[in-house]
Amino acid sequence: MIRLLSIICLIVALYPLRIQAQGPEGIDIVYDCRFNIQFDQQRLLVPFHARLLSSADYTYFDAVRDKSFELGEGIEYANLPDTLFQVIKSVSKSQMLFASQSLSGKTVYYQDNLHAIEWTLTDDSKRIDQLECFKATARFRGRDYIAWYAPSIPVPNGPWKLGGLPGMIIEAYDVYENLYFLARSIRYRETKDPPYPVAD
Repeated sequence: MIRLLSIICLIVALYPLRIQAQGPEGIDIVYDCRFNIQFDQQRLLVPFHARLLSSADYTYFDAVRDKSFELGEGIEYANLPDTLFQVIKSVSKSQMLFASQSLSGKTVYYQDNLHAIEWTLTDDSKRIDQLECFKATARFRGRDYIAWYAPSIPVPNGPWKLGGLPGMIIEAYDVYENLYFLARSIRYRETKDPPYPVAD
């Protein structure tokens, strides 16, 4: 009887570890995104469909312009590309690649530091759908940002170049909301492989 109780206690003690070990290896998030293409001049918010595909080491993020959105008469997109904010992050390499289009239309990648943002954590909290999220603030590249992250998704990542918080960023924006992200759907993936080709 004592042996049986010992086995039951051992199974109960190991059960949470087994669940965690069988947990998802990746996460895919779709964000609603708005970007002011007249940054710092006037407000002209253009909607984008953004996605974040993350595995244990690599993350891919991009935002594709909503082509059904009409700018209005006399206003043109000029050189605004269809895909914006393409970012590839590697935790093991501690680096981030940021894609930009040259004047010739060629995609050029620039290397940046991974999560080089000094966040200030606050006790402010709110619920975004079913997730309890906490507020963090930071000044990054001359702009003030607010992020709401979910500790229940213990992945220190988020849209665009944002990340480095103790949980996935669910909502983020600069204080003037020239750039705004809000997670619309979250899906877990049972794979360790990165969801896109990764260059060495």
